[in-house]
Amino acid sequence: MPDDYVTIQIMKTKPDFAFYDIESTPEKETLKTLVQMAFSATVKSISEWERTHNKSAVWADYKDTYIQHLLRLEPLSKHVSIGGNRGIVNAADHRAGPSWRMVVSLEKDQVKGWGVYPAGQSGNPGSKFYDNLVEAWAKGKYYPMLMYNSPEKFNPSGYTTTSLKPAEK
Repeated sequence: MPDDYVTIQIMKTKPDFAFYDIESTPEKETLKTLVQMAFSATVKSISEWERTHNKSAVWADYKDTYIQHLLRLEPLSKHVSIGGNRGIVNAADHRAGPSWRMVVSLEKDQVKGWGVYPAGQSGNPGSKFYDNLVEAWAKGKYYPMLMYNSPEKFNPSGYTTTSLKPAEK
């Protein structure tokens, strides 16, 4: 399958392209026919979804982005209401999305940064911080990050270090 850009270029420049015809039908389909068929199928699919879900289709709900746990365990996974699609700034589709979002302002006197990721502060499923950043990620909320212009400005006094040493036999 050609990518979207190639498909659009073919549609713009080759109105009589041989591949528009569906050989399994007796008619000779044209680009216009295919676009009309695709539109009708889309309307039918969305109408069926609305009947099944008993609500109006909203893109985020219809697309149904799903953050799946690495072990594919349903209780540790999450459905997220987020718009977007592949290949755009809000690059979240049904099963994939950016694992890290960051905005950086390169200012003359200081670098500033904001970021968020679709998980939580803890890898422990029993912790309230296991998935505490998912909703912020879905809503596009960013958190300020500590940014240093030089190593000298970094002050490690607020941090601790843990060293693990194996026991000697």
